[in-house]
Amino acid sequence: MQRVPLCVGISADEGQTWRVRDIESDVGIFAYPKLLQSQDGIWHLFYSYDYRHIQHAWFEEDWLEGGRRVLG
Repeated sequence: MQRVPLCVGISADEGQTWRVRDIESDVGIFAYPKLLQSQDGIWHLFYSYDYRHIQHAWFEEDWLEGGRRVLG
């Protein structure tokens, strides 16, 4: 099953609205996401890319907060 886009979001109002950024927008299979924050405040997202390898994306919370606003 293709899942496009792969997004990550943050909410400051308990899920009523979200700030969202796309991590992957190309067609593909993105599965088994794992999100964690390191001690330096950087967020790390790991996920399977087309079941062939593990992809790693990282970002600061400020980048995420600048994303598009969507309703929960």
